[in-house]
Amino acid sequence: MTETDKRIRQDGHASGVEVVMASWIDAFERREAAPQGRPAGFTPIESLMVIAIMSLLPAFFLPALRLARERGRRTVCLSNLRQLTLA
Repeated sequence: MTETDKRIRQDGHASGVEVVMASWIDAFERREAAPQGRPAGFTPIESLMVIAIMSLLPAFFLPALRLARERGRRTVCLSNLRQLTLA
């Protein structure tokens, strides 16, 4: 039985965050218990996952940034038109 299972059984229930945190803690504990002959560090799979997540983040944020820029341009344009009508 893993530490995650033990923690869930003690509480009787666990939220998604608790399960994820418990699994990270279990992974850390397993890494600490690794044999001495194996160097500590990231595995290639872990590195690929980090790269994949980092490449997905701009895909989420770029459309929002583009929308904010367009709203800014509209505001400037509207301000310019107001100034022209007042002149």
